[in-house]
Amino acid sequence: MNKKIIITGGNGFIGSHLVKEIIQNKSQPILLLRKKSDLRRLKDIKGFKSFVVSNYLDNELIMKLKNLNASSFIHCAWSGVLAKDRNNAIQRDNLKLTLESVKLANKVGCRRWTGLGSHAEYGNPNRKTNELDDTKPTTLYGKLKLKSCKQSLTLCKRLGMRGSWIRIYDTYGPNDNESWLIPYVITTLLKNKRPKLTSGEQFWDFLHIKDAVKAIIKINDSDNTGIYNLGSDQPKKLKDIVSIICKEMNSKIKPTFGKLPYRNDQIMRLHPDIAKIKKDIGWHPNINFRSGIKNLINYYNEN
Repeated sequence: MNKKIIITGGNGFIGSHLVKEIIQNKSQPILLLRKKSDLRRLKDIKGFKSFVVSNYLDNELIMKLKNLNASSFIHCAWSGVLAKDRNNAIQRDNLKLTLESVKLANKVGCRRWTGLGSHAEYGNPNRKTNELDDTKPTTLYGKLKLKSCKQSLTLCKRLGMRGSWIRIYDTYGPNDNESWLIPYVITTLLKNKRPKLTSGEQFWDFLHIKDAVKAIIKINDSDNTGIYNLGSDQPKKLKDIVSIICKEMNSKIKPTFGKLPYRNDQIMRLHPDIAKIKKDIGWHPNINFRSGIKNLINYYNEN
């Protein structure tokens, strides 16, 4: 094993794919998991070490991690990522845990910390957005992601660590939560039911999870610091996305567009400017959207 990387939230959608990619890169992920963590995404993965943690700054945990000589720390954990929880009080503990993860990384000798943010930090700009644009989050989720971004990077700088914050746009791929658009449409069609959707006029950006985790690892391995947008830079109308799915599934079932109302704060355009991440670390998306959807449909058919 070349490197040892500590990860929180390694049992989540992005985290579990990150664990797989790190292992494929001949490095070792060290997972910090909550006592009641859902481990189903990790059940077929071998090659990681894990600790059940109730307190990031527990002295015993610090000593154990210190002895492992991890080089870096990736903070993926976040409670309340689903749309229904975006304004719930469950969000409030996330800022504290993010800052504690930075402190833990420093105490165990990591010189690099990387945190995962969200396009929700920008709010509802409805245009192409770069890292220097105004941040006007409309949800508690977005507001706390933004606070976590600012305070964690400030803390990293004060502690002499390299710190990066990655604002992730929508990702898709195997093992995602089935309430999100793409898995919802696929699984509903597989049940021979009609997906109930909004009018579908939104333009959203989707990035395959394999491309996403490769970018996260490249940033984490680099000397670069600061904020990065992560997306495909190729937003598509949701109606067209659903049409691609239906065509690839050879489905004759017609989704019911307009069945669901738009949210009051509905974002009609999600479009990340990814020039910075391309320039700084030489990353760019590799997986064509249609190919990614085709592979995802095969995954659902096989599972």
